[in-house]
Amino acid sequence: MHSRLVPAYLTVFLDHVAFGLAAPTIPIALTEISGDATSSAVLIGISVSVFALAQLVASPVAGWCSDRWGRRRLLVVGSVLLSSGFLVMAAAQTASSFIIGRSICGIGAANAGVASAYVADWTVPEERARAYGWLGVAFGSAYVVAPAVGGFLGEINWRLPFAVGALVAMLNVVACKLLLKAPMPSLTASPADVVEPRGVAKLQWRRLILIAFLSSLANTVYPTTLALLVMSRYQWNIKDVGALLGAVGICTLIVQVAVYQWGARRFGPRLMLIFGLTCGIVGFVVYALAPTSGWFYAGVPIMALWAFGPPAVQSMLAEAASARDAGRMQGIHMATAAVANLAGPAIFSLLLAVQLQGGTLLGSIAYPFLASAFILAVALILSLTGLNDWSHCCSGPRRRGW
Repeated sequence: MHSRLVPAYLTVFLDHVAFGLAAPTIPIALTEISGDATSSAVLIGISVSVFALAQLVASPVAGWCSDRWGRRRLLVVGSVLLSSGFLVMAAAQTASSFIIGRSICGIGAANAGVASAYVADWTVPEERARAYGWLGVAFGSAYVVAPAVGGFLGEINWRLPFAVGALVAMLNVVACKLLLKAPMPSLTASPADVVEPRGVAKLQWRRLILIAFLSSLANTVYPTTLALLVMSRYQWNIKDVGALLGAVGICTLIVQVAVYQWGARRFGPRLMLIFGLTCGIVGFVVYALAPTSGWFYAGVPIMALWAFGPPAVQSMLAEAASARDAGRMQGIHMATAAVANLAGPAIFSLLLAVQLQGGTLLGSIAYPFLASAFILAVALILSLTGLNDWSHCCSGPRRRGW
């Protein structure tokens, strides 16, 4: 890990600690505010949709603005918005004010794309895949501890996790101001100093965006249906689900820290993407067919290897962008994830509802997991057939004059 990238990793970590603190308390907060469990279920859906819509709109705009005015300014603005959104939710007396706070946080969540562009600015192509692997570690490690802490704070008072999240986001403002370096000279250089993406890369970035969208879409099966599926299928309780999520998080972190860095150096991002998607397909098939909870757990380490995919895609997208467009490219990438977060819950909730009409899922095949495997299979085909020339089209430095 290069020291110049540590501030960017810290920024991502603190932002997602704030999100992780609040995540388990959102259903409780909306139930307390509405006073009705049925209404809170509807409000949770609205809250998720509003957040995703705000992120969808804000991510490309934030990326473009960071190309024009610098990454540090936009990261500071994003963290201020996150802190403001959490404060609004902590003080909310009505559902509408709570959802306004969620929308503000959705805008602030555009920070993720700006941080990704910062990593692209400060790395050469040979370092980039490993650098994005560490970015994934920063993201994942935030969710190992923060939700548990947020749940503990929520037991005391449901407003407390949001207030602490606001403090963490404001701490991130200070970290951005003090630790992040100024923009690279190439970001403000004249067009003559910028090496534009080569022809093949120009054509292939759209395919990469589609692959990223399909991966994000498949991933929405987790927040949408996982808990209900395993509870109905294996007669689990909430603690069992929490233990499963903890196991997934730990295995994913091990993969990103110990395995991805080695693989990125040896094989490059394209092969890492293909391998990750293949493992994701196999893992979802194991989940779909697992007759017992033991078999389901056997799929966890296989699914953890799917974590190779996102940093590989980010690295390749950074190579497909010119120096002036890195922020916009990463913003578009984050926007596709927001679209997936809008579409995925509808798809997987419908599949689960259809399956649950027949009663419990004991001994049955889990259709939502099979659907995710199919979606990843499409992404794998796109990776195998459309990125053959990647190592040639993106070799060499992106910018002159470093």
